[in-house]
Amino acid sequence: MAEVRAHGHPPENNPVLVVADSLRDNGGVRVALEYARQWRMIDAPVQVAVVQDVEDEAHAPVDPIVPLVFLTARGSRFRWTWPVALARLVRRARRSGVVLAGSETGVGLLLGYVAARLARRPFGVLVQADLDDAIATWVARPIRPLTRFVHSHADLAISVADSIVPGVVANGLPRERVRVVVNGIDVGRVRAQAGLPAEPDPGTPLRPVGVPPVVVGQGRLSVQKDFPLLVRAHARVLAAGVDHRLVIIGDGPVRGEIEAAVAEEGVGGTVELAGYVDNPYPITSTADLFVLSSNSEGMPLTILEALAVGVPIVATRCGTGVDLLLEDGAYGDLVPVGALDELSAAIERHLRDPSVLGERAHRGPQQAMSFDVSRSARTILDLLTGLHRPGPARRTPTPVS
Repeated sequence: MAEVRAHGHPPENNPVLVVADSLRDNGGVRVALEYARQWRMIDAPVQVAVVQDVEDEAHAPVDPIVPLVFLTARGSRFRWTWPVALARLVRRARRSGVVLAGSETGVGLLLGYVAARLARRPFGVLVQADLDDAIATWVARPIRPLTRFVHSHADLAISVADSIVPGVVANGLPRERVRVVVNGIDVGRVRAQAGLPAEPDPGTPLRPVGVPPVVVGQGRLSVQKDFPLLVRAHARVLAAGVDHRLVIIGDGPVRGEIEAAVAEEGVGGTVELAGYVDNPYPITSTADLFVLSSNSEGMPLTILEALAVGVPIVATRCGTGVDLLLEDGAYGDLVPVGALDELSAAIERHLRDPSVLGERAHRGPQQAMSFDVSRSARTILDLLTGLHRPGPARRTPTPVS
């Protein structure tokens, strides 16, 4: 069974080998793919190796300029194909300067580490969520010790937020091997996909709310996102006499629990579970409010994207990344994690008087522009390049400031 090359032609030398479990669409996969795209845009040699070609869920979009290869055939059982995938990954690692796992959990992390060690290459990992939460949520119990071992022996951990660092260090990785590089987005690209001008016009008047207003939540339907909380808040605001609709964009393993919450609250007529949407930005950009109801986040791209399209935001204070993006409430309303009363009140307050959050949202695109993905990508590339320069077998990155 030969490797399947999806598209792109990798440069002759591949100093950065990015390893992903699959292309199953989620924020973490999109971040890793966007970094690979940014590196190719500046002609940096990179290749993405995808361990499994899954069929059960939608794939994240991949720019054709990104060289990508699948290590196993679509639909194959990983239980039987992982030795072949590992052998292929080792061969590619030997032709690379450094191996980077695009996620803090999964088979890509584990095989990437083994391949890097067998090929005698440095190994880095993008840590995009609280490590303990991610392991508890996404890693099967028998594999958790191995996952923690890999994290404690990486040459470099790139954390997307300050709040993630303590968990990485507590797991055993020396502090000097951890760096914080905040996620970013391509604001012009997001706005173009939303049908908005690339450069926001500060003179544009504030947008009136729709009739009825539309509240949007977006993300993988997972426990971490706590969409049942958003459904219950929606029901409370309706009960308070404020008419509106709720649209939840995304798919995932807890869709049934969200549907149960909708049925329990009796709000089936006002809630739409839109499922996976290839381009969600036209929906988000025309919404009256974007709500992040998560119980844990690193650096949520959905908040950055909502800022970029100028939609008012209410978010749970689920990590320092949210506080950083919204500047402690300067660009949106912040409520405690899991606080139904406060979340309901914040939604109701905005729908009754949209002027306050509307004014903050008007300044959102400028705030989003300060989190430029090209700058983040260059910083990470410099860190990775430093790992595989000739010299000592293991170089130590500059510690977190």
